[in-house]
Amino acid sequence: MRLKRMALGAALSALALLPAVPVLAAADTQPQSRKDWMKAAWSLMATHRALPADIPDRAGRYEVVVALRVRRDGTVSTAELVRSSGLPSLDNSVLKMVLLSAPFPPLPPDMRENELLAMPVAFSFDQPEGQERSVIDAKSLFESRKLMDKRRAENRL
Repeated sequence: MRLKRMALGAALSALALLPAVPVLAAADTQPQSRKDWMKAAWSLMATHRALPADIPDRAGRYEVVVALRVRRDGTVSTAELVRSSGLPSLDNSVLKMVLLSAPFPPLPPDMRENELLAMPVAFSFDQPEGQERSVIDAKSLFESRKLMDKRRAENRL
């Protein structure tokens, strides 16, 4: 786990040297609340989904929780796994999604810079045979959001 954090930290440091690319074109489309920011972050991560080839072809539900610290401008200062799915390649794909999604939208006024953001990513593999699977399909995204709302209500986020 420590090696994953160090490798991801090195990759994030390298990304910090690159010029910032605006995530959203118009200022009025930038998230104005925590809820809007989280939706935008999920949407951005979904564009970088990639399912590892060695994921079992059986139905199942897996959850990975990744913790992020995001700077005011949307760049990621740290990202690490908080909870593993039990499948290393699936865990790595979530970390890769975060890395490829950076920078995220700028933080809205109701979010603190570098606060710990725990983002659960749920995987549900029950698609019909022959249908391509994706890391964040509509059902998985719904499950992840539902889990986040539950944890927020329990004051665990």
